[in-house]
Amino acid sequence: MIAILLLTLLCYTIIIYVTRPLPYFLVNLNSLHQNIVFTSNDIYFVNGVAYDFYSIGELDSRSKPGLQWKKFPLPNEHIPANIIPWTPHGHKRTEKVSINFSNHSETSTTGLAFVDHIYIAGSRNLTDRRANIKRMMTQHQINDYEWRTKWSPDNCYASENREEIYRKINLKKKYSLDLKKQRRCAITMEHIDIWHDIVKRNSSLSLILEDDAVFVPHFREKFDRTIYTAIRTSALKIQGSTSCTDEKIGLHENTKEWFKQDPVIFIGGCSSKYDSAFTKHLRDAQPILTTHKAYPSRCSHAYLLTVCSAKALLRQIAARRNPFLQADFLLHFLIDTSPTLQSFWLDPPIAYQGNHITDLDGIPSFHRTVY
Repeated sequence: MIAILLLTLLCYTIIIYVTRPLPYFLVNLNSLHQNIVFTSNDIYFVNGVAYDFYSIGELDSRSKPGLQWKKFPLPNEHIPANIIPWTPHGHKRTEKVSINFSNHSETSTTGLAFVDHIYIAGSRNLTDRRANIKRMMTQHQINDYEWRTKWSPDNCYASENREEIYRKINLKKKYSLDLKKQRRCAITMEHIDIWHDIVKRNSSLSLILEDDAVFVPHFREKFDRTIYTAIRTSALKIQGSTSCTDEKIGLHENTKEWFKQDPVIFIGGCSSKYDSAFTKHLRDAQPILTTHKAYPSRCSHAYLLTVCSAKALLRQIAARRNPFLQADFLLHFLIDTSPTLQSFWLDPPIAYQGNHITDLDGIPSFHRTVY
């Protein structure tokens, strides 16, 4: 009888735990949007800014990033004595990284630390998205970005482009393009062309965005803090230390290898996916970077590549015949099977997708499937 009672109590406890609602806050976004419910799964886009659970305290235009972001310190920044710069769990590298940080983001033509190229993949017909990207870039004082809009569903289907598509994706077999594949072909080809361009330009660090990317408040500062932290912890190697990882290293699918790898850094959030180490229920959760070799992709709307990473992606395409996959699944497949690529996730994300948020600005194409 006691055993049955204990089992019943345990089941009841589990039910209570599973059905317990997520922590939430009621927030006034502006005079039009009052008492908005925020949970860790909610993102509201208003006045060109994507507010998530972790930026509620940054609604005031005069605010600064939360104090937790000081754990991703900027060079020569004075931080309170009780804040210790973040390092990954089990981090053992002790040698000092000799990178000249001084004024780098100021001299960069893009305005983002160490980023020499920003690519935006999309469609030239989605003028509402283009206008929104321009508005956000102006807000965050980000410059010198370029649009990639060569491909469309129509020219993906055109016979004169078939050879190029087969060659660049290294397709397994001839494929028939239904309407869905025509849509996805265009955005996938833009990404692959960007990877080729990164190699051609020998780009030290490139940011790849899709045209529905939206930024959290203080995107630029949070981005810079992330880059300096990735360099400080040796996840990211730039400037004079960009020698690519030897293929012989042969990273296995469950590796957490932090140092000997070619990084793909996902700064965007996707389908409420967070690393298990991230305290997603806390509004002031500490930002972290984590490795994800086996399940690498977190969509394809906001990620970073070095020239070594782009070379590794193209090398992996050439290594075997590939199925036709849309960009985010292609990234997943290539990183997972590559002997040198490692995936890093930033939590909390600093960019989201327009069709995965509550859009209060009313961007028309955010509300329909276009890719």
